[in-house]
Amino acid sequence: MNLVGTNIVVFDCEIENVIDGHAITWNDHDKMGLSVACLYDFMTDDYSVFFKEDVAELCVRLNSADLVVAFNQKGFDNKLLNACGGRVDESNHFDMLEESRRATGWRDGDRYPSGLTLDAHLLTMFGVDNMKTANGAMAPVWW
Repeated sequence: MNLVGTNIVVFDCEIENVIDGHAITWNDHDKMGLSVACLYDFMTDDYSVFFKEDVAELCVRLNSADLVVAFNQKGFDNKLLNACGGRVDESNHFDMLEESRRATGWRDGDRYPSGLTLDAHLLTMFGVDNMKTANGAMAPVWW
């Protein structure tokens, strides 16, 4: 199925500040800062890069899409964007992590099932050569 030309976007955000577990934890979205967000737009068949000063523009595109796809955007990326001054409407969002959790029988309020990392998904779908090289905690170090 060719989705080019449809109003679907896929995105991911990376943080600016190091998660040290003390001054900044994975729950401190307001302290993380946005270093960069990348978006693939099926409508234009093109990629876009957004920096912290572009949060409003990114949110406009996310909110105008018919479908927004990402991995853990409801648990992380959207919270980060909202903490950085954006306003994300999740009504059009498909969160791959949330759907994977639900497929295991998980429901809201339950303890999260283990083993549902992005790498586990990539390994299963595409093999070891297409896995990530690190986790999000390395983004500020590399940035």
